[in-house]
Amino acid sequence: MEDNNTIIFRMGEETGIVIEKTEEQFEHSLFKEQYKQALNIVNAIISGSKDEDKDAPMSNIVAFCGDRGEGKTSTLMTIRNILIGGDSYDEAKNSDLFPLKHDIKENSFKVLNLVDPAFFDDKHNLLELLIGQMYADILKDDDEKADKKDDCTRGINMDIAKRNHLIQLFHDVHKSLNLIDKASNKSAYDNLEEVADLAAAIELKEDLNKLMRCYAKYFGKERVLISIDDLDLNVTEGYTMAEEIRKYLSSPSACVVLMSIKVEQMEEVVQSYLRERINKDIIPNEPIIEMAMRYVLKFIPENRRVIMPKGLGIVQQPLLIVDNKMEESYPSVKEAVVQLIYQKTRYIFVNGRNISPIVPTNLRSLRHLIDLLWELPDAKRDNEADNIENKTQFKNYFYQSWIRILDEENIKFVRELVNNEDISAINKFIIKKLKSFITSDLLLTNDDLLKSILDEGNQIQNISTGDVFYVLNHIEATNTDSKIADFMFFLKAYYSIKLYETYNFISRDLETLFIEPKTCLLPKTEKKKQGEVQQEAKQEVYIYKYDSQLRKLNLLQRLVNGAYFTYYPGDLIPREKGIEQRDIRRISGDKLREAFAKVKEKNVSEAERLAYLKVCEFFVLTTNRSWKTKEETLIFNRKQSGRAYFDVFTPSNNYFVFDVLSIFYNVVNIQMAYNRWDSIFKGDFFEYAYEKDKSLLRETLNLLNRKYKTPDSTLPNNIHHFISDAIIRFSELILSIIDNAINQRDVYSEGGNANNLRIFYDNIKKIGIRLYPLDPNDKKDKGHPIEFIFLDKIIELLNTISSTDNKLEDLQHGKSVKLKSEERILCQVFNEIFGKYTKESAVKIDSAKPISLDEIFAKSLAKRETRYPKTKGSVLAKLKAQDSKLYNANTEMWLQIIDNKEYKSWGELREELNKNYDEIVKLYQSINK
Repeated sequence: MEDNNTIIFRMGEETGIVIEKTEEQFEHSLFKEQYKQALNIVNAIISGSKDEDKDAPMSNIVAFCGDRGEGKTSTLMTIRNILIGGDSYDEAKNSDLFPLKHDIKENSFKVLNLVDPAFFDDKHNLLELLIGQMYADILKDDDEKADKKDDCTRGINMDIAKRNHLIQLFHDVHKSLNLIDKASNKSAYDNLEEVADLAAAIELKEDLNKLMRCYAKYFGKERVLISIDDLDLNVTEGYTMAEEIRKYLSSPSACVVLMSIKVEQMEEVVQSYLRERINKDIIPNEPIIEMAMRYVLKFIPENRRVIMPKGLGIVQQPLLIVDNKMEESYPSVKEAVVQLIYQKTRYIFVNGRNISPIVPTNLRSLRHLIDLLWELPDAKRDNEADNIENKTQFKNYFYQSWIRILDEENIKFVRELVNNEDISAINKFIIKKLKSFITSDLLLTNDDLLKSILDEGNQIQNISTGDVFYVLNHIEATNTDSKIADFMFFLKAYYSIKLYETYNFISRDLETLFIEPKTCLLPKTEKKKQGEVQQEAKQEVYIYKYDSQLRKLNLLQRLVNGAYFTYYPGDLIPREKGIEQRDIRRISGDKLREAFAKVKEKNVSEAERLAYLKVCEFFVLTTNRSWKTKEETLIFNRKQSGRAYFDVFTPSNNYFVFDVLSIFYNVVNIQMAYNRWDSIFKGDFFEYAYEKDKSLLRETLNLLNRKYKTPDSTLPNNIHHFISDAIIRFSELILSIIDNAINQRDVYSEGGNANNLRIFYDNIKKIGIRLYPLDPNDKKDKGHPIEFIFLDKIIELLNTISSTDNKLEDLQHGKSVKLKSEERILCQVFNEIFGKYTKESAVKIDSAKPISLDEIFAKSLAKRETRYPKTKGSVLAKLKAQDSKLYNANTEMWLQIIDNKEYKSWGELREELNKNYDEIVKLYQSINK
């Protein structure tokens, strides 16, 4: 059994009125405190009116106050059921719902049927209905008593005197009602007869109270219980009915009135009545509003109001869902909603510090959504086709029902948006809408990036998802309008749905992910066949709306359109020396091309080749576009034609734009990210890196080895795990990454560029979001944490470069340091490409280019015509003959360095020399001063 704070939702009770009857229901009810409060009020009414001939001046109304769908009617009917008596009364008593000392006797109320004011008009009033109900009960009672007697004795033993007195009271009340009706139809009183009629009408309250007391006693009860549902819904007659209650049904000794009402709506009903009867030219609107508020306060005093619990309080409480014999518990109602959405559809919504607006705070809407989700089958891991119906059901709810909280203009926009089939145009379409929410103050700021994004002349293909979220964040930061906030949430939720759907599409088919997948990704048995298919595809003719680049983009690329993140340079990582940006910056095209050339150069050892390769791969993953000039601003010109985010790079590109967060976009189609550099690499760079066991790409894929049971997927397991780990597929993660980066901006060290980038990526890995369990019945499934494992090798590489920075600094201070040539290459090439260096020592190293072994041994050992194998003796002889000055400077050192074995290549010999690089360089520098 759950604790008493746990709310229990029983499936099948989601629609209509729910009357709680059992002790368990009372203990776990959303309305337990409301039940207690209502019974306290009832007890106060009874205790204060024990003298049936003299009513205390007090209200006899118990008003259940709240908005539509907050459970007013269900709470009213539950209290009504308790006051009827029987089992519900006993169960309520056992649940301590009654005051410790109370005067509420079991079965002491004569209970009338629930009254629905919606059926009243100017020809039928509340009093007539109540009197008609009571009279019908008398006739029904006559029949029931008569049925118990034989025909010959029918009616003999009936209490004729009591019944006749009761019937006389009915006649008196009916007469008074007629007089009131007659008086109300006269515009003026012309004679004393009419005044007498009015005086008789004033006696109606006393006559009616006598009737109700006599009627209750006739049935062995003490009072009449009247129940009125949603009095405020009858806009035209609501005030009239309120007046009838206030004037004629306000005797606590005769009756208690249970009423459900929305106070604000009732005030508007009274205002409407007053406006129709008051000269607006004489009395302005403000006094009418004040009069209406005072009237409702007098009609329903504060101490007679039972306030229904608001959704914000409800959704924080633990929840137990009961469906026949099946039970499922959740830590809170709000978590139940988002977990069920994920469990049934895989769409990801997050509550975070606040409650997600996808969680209804209206009880009726909340029960409706939970019922909808609960009835859907769980999403299946191995068959996406079976999950489509679930997604359709939820989207129908979200796009049709949920959006009703928006205003009409935004609802119209939503309908246009969800019907937009051009996925590449979505971002531009939304930006145009968001511009209408931008305040004049924002437009007057110096935010050139914001102005650039909002420019109506921007090309569709140059507006990214990151641009949308950049504008959206600015609006949310300045907005206080709840309606606008709801619309902003819709947009974020819409992107979450689209991001997941497009991710899901590309995560099942190699050709939808990579468009033209490389044969190296396929099992050997499939390579030939796949190659034939590709060859046929290339011969087909395609016509595209924009350009042929679309053919190479997968569906998720077309949606994101170049960037998940847009931010102002310098916002995420402290600037270098306070000037040069580290998060977005211009990098050298010349130096990057040199590094690519070294990857394929023959006279480079494998260890050094791998160093060049990894640096190139790092910048492949963190470059988003080319750049032509040295101009200061890096704000992208979105008016330009073409698709800058997708252009292939050429040797003519002078500069490239490094973006620390572009890695998240590049991994959406990592094959394309690598192959953009084919012209510079002069070969298939993706296939080359994929075939190298120790490349950044392959080492990363080796980390991602989770097995997948997806029979409808053609992706290799490591690629499947890679995109599952790396691809962002819900809006809250985009926002969390940016927020985390901004909040962590001041934690960086004084270290160099590589170290600051390492810290940045390391912080992203600590973001701490965990998805919900795929299988709620699997207790071992604690939910999949978002870890971004694919960043591990990036961080490792940056850490190596940063460590080398430190070693080089030690070297500058005269300390003895052991460095491998590949470590030097990593550090040197990275810093040359990336640009300036923060450490003073590192700047010195950068200004004096490190000496390579090729340069030292250019005359002897490095010559290409040197033939191998060579023994230690032959190597030393070659060195002595060609570089005698170098050899004679320290013969003993050379004898110790060069091992006694055969060398089959210059690269193999250099591996041996690399171990003593520092000693060799010092010796070389000493003879060349």
